[in-house]
Amino acid sequence: MKPRIPAFVCATGSWLMAICIVLPYPIYTTYLDLGKYIGQFQGVGICAINLQDDMQEYMRGLFLAMYVLPLAVTAYLYIRMSRKLQTEEGPMPVMMFEGVRPRVSGGSHDFR
Repeated sequence: MKPRIPAFVCATGSWLMAICIVLPYPIYTTYLDLGKYIGQFQGVGICAINLQDDMQEYMRGLFLAMYVLPLAVTAYLYIRMSRKLQTEEGPMPVMMFEGVRPRVSGGSHDFR
C-alpha cells in the first residue's frame, strides 16, 4: 500500500541516467578524415574509438553499470518474490466457474 513513483518521473530519470552514462564516450572518439589518406575519399570521414587513452576503466564501469548491476537487482527481486510466495500458507486459491445448465421442460416452450 505504499505510494508508487509516477511513470513520467521514472522515464525522465531513465533518460537522464542514460545520458550521464554515455556522456564521456565522445572523449574517446576520434574523427578521421579519409580524404587525407586516400584521395578518392575526399570529404568522407569516419569516427573511430581512440584506444590509446585509458579506456579500460570507462568500459569496465559501463559493463558494471549496464550489465552486472541490472542483473544483480533482477536476481535479488526474483529471490525476494519467490520467498514471499513460498511463505503464503495454504494452497493457492483457484476459482472454478460452473456453467448454467439449461432447463429441460416437458415439451412446452414458453414464448414471451
